[in-house]
Amino acid sequence: MQSPHDRLFHFVFRHPAHAVGWVRSVLPTRLARKVDWSTFARANERLPGLRLRSHIADLVFVANLINSDAIVIFVIEHKSGQDPRLTAQVLRYVVHIRHVMRRADGSHDPLIVPIVLYHGAAPLDLQPPATDLDPDTAAAFAAYEPQLKLLVDDLPQSSEFELRRPDFTAFAQLTHLCLKSLSRFTVDEVLAAIDRWGDLLRHVEAEVGPVLPIDALDAIGWYLLDTTDITEEQLHMAFANHLKQTEGSRMTTGQKLRLEGRIQGRAEGRTEGRTEGRTEGRVEGLIRQLQKRFGPLPADSMQRLKSATLPELDLWTDRILDAKSLAEVFAV
Repeated sequence: MQSPHDRLFHFVFRHPAHAVGWVRSVLPTRLARKVDWSTFARANERLPGLRLRSHIADLVFVANLINSDAIVIFVIEHKSGQDPRLTAQVLRYVVHIRHVMRRADGSHDPLIVPIVLYHGAAPLDLQPPATDLDPDTAAAFAAYEPQLKLLVDDLPQSSEFELRRPDFTAFAQLTHLCLKSLSRFTVDEVLAAIDRWGDLLRHVEAEVGPVLPIDALDAIGWYLLDTTDITEEQLHMAFANHLKQTEGSRMTTGQKLRLEGRIQGRAEGRTEGRTEGRTEGRVEGLIRQLQKRFGPLPADSMQRLKSATLPELDLWTDRILDAKSLAEVFAV
C-alpha cells in the first residue's frame, strides 16, 4: 500500500512536464547542458523495447543528448525515510535496465543517471547496512563491492526559498515544500505554511498542464489531511483565503474536501500517514543513538527497528542509557 508521500510524489512527477524542471535542477550544470530537454519523456513511451516492471523503480525517464542520437536514462527513486539498502536497490535497477537495453538494442550501453528524492527526518545516510564483521574486515572487502554514485536531492537540507526553484512548475514547487517537512508540522505551522504558499496555490489553480487544477489542488489537500492534524474545516478556510471560485458548477478544492473529508478510507489514511511520519523519525533517531552507544548494528537489529511499533520504540529509547549491551535494549 502506498504511503501518502508516495501517492503525492507519483501523482505529480509521473508527468514529464512537472518532472523535467526538477531533474534538470538536480543534475550538475555540465551534464544538464548536454541534454536536449525538449525530448524528455517517460521511458515506456520513448523506448518500447524497455520492458520495465511496474516495481522496478519509482519513475524512469529518457532524453536525447544535444546533437546526438545517444540517450540518457534517469532512474528516479523516492524515499521518505532511511534505507540502508538504497544504493544496492538502485544498483539493481540500473543493472536490470542495461540488461534489457542490450537485449532490445544490441548496441552500446545507455547512459544512466540515478536520482533520489529524499525527505526523511534526518540527513540521508548512504552507508551500507551494518554487518557482523569487525570494522577492519568490513572495510577491506568494501573496496571490492559494486559502487554506484547517487544524485540525492535531500529536501530537508534546503530552505523553503531554495525549493522555490524557477524552472519548476508551481505544482512541483508546492509538492517539494509539502514533502520537505509538512508531516512534522503542528496545525498552526501548517496554517502558516499555507499562507506562505498562497501564491503557489493561486498559480496551481491557473496552471495549464497535464493535471487539471482541481485535481492538483485536491492532491495537495488530501496530502495535508493524510499527514497532519489539520481538520477539513481548517483546510477549507485556509484554501479559501487564496483560491478563487471556479467557473460553472465545479467546486473549489476546499469545498470538495469539506464534503468528502468524512469518507472512512481517508480518515484511516490520515491516521496512518501521521503515525508513519512519527515512527520514521523515531526509528532514525534511535538508530543514531544505538550506533553511537554500541557501534554498527547487526542486520537483524535494523530489521527489528524498522518493523517496531511506537510503544516498542518508547521502551527501547528508555533503556539506552542504562543498558550495557544491545541485547539488554531489545530484551523482551
